[in-house]
Amino acid sequence: MFYGAICMPTKKKTQSLTAAQIFGQKLKAARIAAGMTQAQVAYASGLSIARMSVIEQGETDCRLSSAFALAAAVGVSLSELVSSD
Repeated sequence: MFYGAICMPTKKKTQSLTAAQIFGQKLKAARIAAGMTQAQVAYASGLSIARMSVIEQGETDCRLSSAFALAAAVGVSLSELVSSD
């Protein structure tokens, strides 16, 4: 398991979505709505494509600074990506 400076692995839940999974789903939807690829968002936010992929899949939690960068890259507010609705 990789414990890098940007994101930490999350524990998988089988019953309900984790915060990381909700964030990842919303990030992916925002990225697609913006007409961007994972590579474009990764570059714009300063993350690697591999890290971008695991974030979208909800397999990792992000640092707050990474979450802000990702939101800015896809043109939405951070609150749009973290709200539970």
